[in-house]
Amino acid sequence: MLFLRNKGLPFIAFTFALSLPFANGINNYVLALYYCLVMVFVFSKHLSLQKSSIQAVMLSTAVLIIPVLWSFFIVDENSDVIIALERRLTFILTPISFLFLPKDDLSKIKDYALKGLTYGAILSSAFLLIMVLSKYYDVKPLFTIDNDLFNYFHTNAHYTSPIAIHPSYFGVYLLSSLAVLFFTTIINFRRWKVPVIGLISLSIIFVNSRIVLGLYILLIILYGAKYFHTRFKNKKTTLISTVTLITIIIFVFFSLFKNTYLIQRATNEVAWELSNQIGTKYNGKGSGDSRLARWGAAIELVKIKPILGHGVSMETTVLKNQYIKMGMNTAAKASYNSHNQFLGFAVESGLIGLAILLFYLILNLILSIKSRDLLSLFFFITVTSICLVENYLIRNAGITFVGFFGALFLFSNFNKLKR
Repeated sequence: MLFLRNKGLPFIAFTFALSLPFANGINNYVLALYYCLVMVFVFSKHLSLQKSSIQAVMLSTAVLIIPVLWSFFIVDENSDVIIALERRLTFILTPISFLFLPKDDLSKIKDYALKGLTYGAILSSAFLLIMVLSKYYDVKPLFTIDNDLFNYFHTNAHYTSPIAIHPSYFGVYLLSSLAVLFFTTIINFRRWKVPVIGLISLSIIFVNSRIVLGLYILLIILYGAKYFHTRFKNKKTTLISTVTLITIIIFVFFSLFKNTYLIQRATNEVAWELSNQIGTKYNGKGSGDSRLARWGAAIELVKIKPILGHGVSMETTVLKNQYIKMGMNTAAKASYNSHNQFLGFAVESGLIGLAILLFYLILNLILSIKSRDLLSLFFFITVTSICLVENYLIRNAGITFVGFFGALFLFSNFNKLKR
């Protein structure tokens, strides 16, 4: 039984993380197996309650379950609330399971999970790059590379379609794996490190998610600042070097991709999304209602029920009615959510629910800074940033990823600061 605990749990964590970038549903079954195995160890008394970690549970994603509880009293269809609760069980089951794991066990699980995520990012990126290049060279002479390689039909949702995963969500896995390679030594690729970083970086470019590209640049800057600080030991020199790096990155990016769809999405479409556009064209291929307009609709709903909100599971329903009222027919037809997790929480759970979400994110950012853990810090910066443009924490991909890795980083930082 001890062998199974020492080898089985880390291996399951590795397998769970490995399967995440493939969005094939296997990760849900693997996570369920992990919970069952922990439960077996607890009942067989091979694991016991770590009382010193109880406070960490109270600071974890478990708090995000609270808005679901009062929704039972304000939503007419409780079956929808039950479905939402079932979907978010990872938020509470993972930190509770970690409550029974000694520090050494948690550390091993964390390392194995990060290895699995990195290998998953490498394998999925290699697969997708082969797929997109095959598609490109079906109509182009071999070894030809032009601006069409990074057009609408080879990037973003078209790029990730073979694994049926949202581009931004896939991008989060890629960013996290790069952060593992930059800020830890748990994987030693030696001479293969640079090619692996290049492979994942190229995959991020094809993902062509604006928030992911922005976070990728931030990651490079953080790594560069860390490298310059270690090398020069001087704040002024480090600052000058970092600013120079930022300038070079921006210049190179715009020079390489100036006539591609990447730049169009990063400039024209961003300007459109951040202006109040209703039923207008955002590129040559489609029209719709901008994010800013949808955020405005969400804010109107928050004003109606500002304290406890309209209830968990109700965002899409009430937003659709508001879209129709404001003449946003495209958004209503597509049943879009607010594409902003903070507004999503405010609509469903009111300002109290929003405060709970902010409490979780800000607290973990502070703990990451105090523990001087750049990997953890970048993880929570990434989650916070994605929440600005996506309803990330109501989707299974976001729930399982943040529920598991968020708890790992929280417990790790919590234990480190207690020493």
